[in-house]
Amino acid sequence: MQRKPMPPERPSITKSFKLAYQHKNGEMDIMKFYFIVGMYDDGTPGEVFVKADKTGTLAAGALDACAIMMSIALQHGIPLRELTSKLKGTRFGPSGSTKDSNIPMTSSPFDLLARWLESKFPESEEKQS
Repeated sequence: MQRKPMPPERPSITKSFKLAYQHKNGEMDIMKFYFIVGMYDDGTPGEVFVKADKTGTLAAGALDACAIMMSIALQHGIPLRELTSKLKGTRFGPSGSTKDSNIPMTSSPFDLLARWLESKFPESEEKQS
């Protein structure tokens, strides 16, 4: 498949989340995330960025790597739904309450990213086909 590069100037959307979770020792903590999606002119997503406040953690590094791979896949024509279906429901910490009315609980940061992407871009699969 041929890569479809992103235009030099493009619209994007940013969503912030706070994920409240409990450490194994019982302490509560909050991890903040920013999900950023760059879009093609037709509104379909073409790149994903994830910024987490706990820089250097496994979760932050894994999310960054996942976003890079998602961006490459999207630019090569892989439908968003194929990507999110593999991430949705993954279970690992941090997990817990987001205090977001649309996604109040999540089983992992990947699950949160996938569910948010599906809610923001429900029609993207039809446009990419």
